[in-house]
Amino acid sequence: MLLDHLGNPIPTRPRRQRRPKNIQPKRRVPSAATETARRNLAPATHVRLMLAAKHNINDTQYGPGEVTVTTDVAKVLQEQERRAAWTDHNFASTRACVIGPGRVKGGVSVTEVAPEYFDTQALDAVPLGVVNRTTLQYTAY
Repeated sequence: MLLDHLGNPIPTRPRRQRRPKNIQPKRRVPSAATETARRNLAPATHVRLMLAAKHNINDTQYGPGEVTVTTDVAKVLQEQERRAAWTDHNFASTRACVIGPGRVKGGVSVTEVAPEYFDTQALDAVPLGVVNRTTLQYTAY
């Protein structure tokens, strides 16, 4: 590192090495094997998908099962499959929530619990009925 007369570092950059002018870069001629490989790597126009459900795009039915479609239709079908799986998980599964007071979401908190939580609460609850105040006897409905 170089320093000036006050002791501050002087920014330096490494010298660029120059290529001698009399040497030309090699020009590579692609072989037949490279040309074949390049043709095989061309972008695919059709894709095979495995669909779990039936989909309808512009009155054309796709799935369930294996289908071969163009890439733009494949993107739409994959997005529909992803959304359907998310919806099935979040809305059709056996889930239960307890709603109570909280600080966020407008003063409401939502806590996800197992559905068995409500069954155990019902077993501990006192059945409905009437207590006679004079005899202190309970009569269930």
